[in-house]
Amino acid sequence: MSVFCGKYIMQRRKELGYTQEYLANVTGLSQKTISKIENGLEEPRITILAAIAEELNCKITDLIEAS
Repeated sequence: MSVFCGKYIMQRRKELGYTQEYLANVTGLSQKTISKIENGLEEPRITILAAIAEELNCKITDLIEAS
């Protein structure tokens, strides 16, 4: 993964009007973890990407290909 994956997540989250806190709550992550992923400071496991993709109404491949 790279920072591009995080930027895609941030962009998609904002398009949907979601806050980091909301995305964290619905995926079972912390807001700090969402922030780290979006800023390219943490590489999420595939299971985390799947949960994020589901909440962002996109395919997991969209997240992977963004990196």
